[in-house]
Amino acid sequence: MNSILLIDDNPIDLELMTNTLIASGYRVIAFTNSSEAVRDIPAIQPDLVVTDVLMPDQDGFETLMSIQSKYVGLPIVMVTSAPEYLHMAKQFNVDGVWAKSSNYAGLSEEVARVLRER
Repeated sequence: MNSILLIDDNPIDLELMTNTLIASGYRVIAFTNSSEAVRDIPAIQPDLVVTDVLMPDQDGFETLMSIQSKYVGLPIVMVTSAPEYLHMAKQFNVDGVWAKSSNYAGLSEEVARVLRER
């Protein structure tokens, strides 16, 4: 079973994404604080990270750069409800992107694609 480290400051989105990924057969470790999540990566040893773009303590781009510099090769999917950030995320060499919508199954599909291709 693949483990997913999920980071989102919005508890409702976090719960919806967590439930969707669990229903798709993933083990999910969820955080509302990106700094704590990055700190705990060695203990968690996730197969993939899903992180929101817009967060108060450390935005998704800062989180992405921190993970990429410390944990080379760890796949990252960035998610956002602000579509204008999807293009920016792709420029940061992420493995996948997903626009938050009412169709959370799309997140599972993107996670599965990234895991398949790594």
